[in-house]
Amino acid sequence: MHALFSRFTGKRGTENQILKKPDTLSPARIVLFFVALQLLVLAASAAPIQFGETINGKISLPHVNDSYTFSANASDMVLLRMRSDWQTFPLIRLYAPNGTRIAEYFGSAFQSSVFAKLPDTGTYTALVGDEDGVNTGTYTLYLQRTNNPGLSNAIGFGETRSDTIGERAQFDTWTFDGVKDDRILLRMRSDWQTFPLILLYAPNGTRI
Repeated sequence: MHALFSRFTGKRGTENQILKKPDTLSPARIVLFFVALQLLVLAASAAPIQFGETINGKISLPHVNDSYTFSANASDMVLLRMRSDWQTFPLIRLYAPNGTRIAEYFGSAFQSSVFAKLPDTGTYTALVGDEDGVNTGTYTLYLQRTNNPGLSNAIGFGETRSDTIGERAQFDTWTFDGVKDDRILLRMRSDWQTFPLILLYAPNGTRI
């Protein structure tokens, strides 16, 4: 068990071809083209992020998203958590290896999170930014896989452990072995005043 503390002319051979520009472009086509173009550009400039890692970033211009990629397996359960220094609507979008969007959430009060079961094995892309496209500033992004976590620590029954949350949005991850129908108690004391949090996950990554 695990606990957790993005009119034309051309030549072809000797023939000239005229490609006629459509009279109108529907809003749906424009949006789809923009999203596809954005994904191509961001995929080329994406930064890697590993399970258990916390990354600090900055949105310097309005309407810009930062992009991150990670490799995962089908049926993995992943958690993305974001903390921004702008107050409203920090945004996380998660895309499958084939480019389809599988999760999206824009939060409030400086934070946002996505928890999703992944459909395929491959490289996933996360886009982060401001939902309205008007806010800029710094942010922190955290990624973890709850069925096979990265950068985790072991804890045994009856043991007390101390650690530090060094970045915004970060969780520390602790693992222990359990047996079906065990009854357990987890207790946490923090040196910050409000909302210390414990999330408990089963071996398959589902939250219990």
